[in-house]
Amino acid sequence: MATEAAAPVLPTEALVDPITDRVMARFLPELEWRIADALQAWMLAQSSAGAAVIAATLRDEIADHVREALGDALGSTRN
Repeated sequence: MATEAAAPVLPTEALVDPITDRVMARFLPELEWRIADALQAWMLAQSSAGAAVIAATLRDEIADHVREALGDALGSTRN
């Protein structure tokens, strides 16, 4: 007398949905914190990089003005 193996139960929406809901309820708060931390780190890196570019641009502009002003001041005292 051979016993037949029971056919595997195929997942259905009725089976998968409640399991998915339970998994999401368990891990969503931690996932939200991880996403928030990663986003905050990314935004900080982006703002730092942007600030460095802006600072370099302003530094060059200010240096040009200082050179011009020094050139004018030194040129006017030489005469």
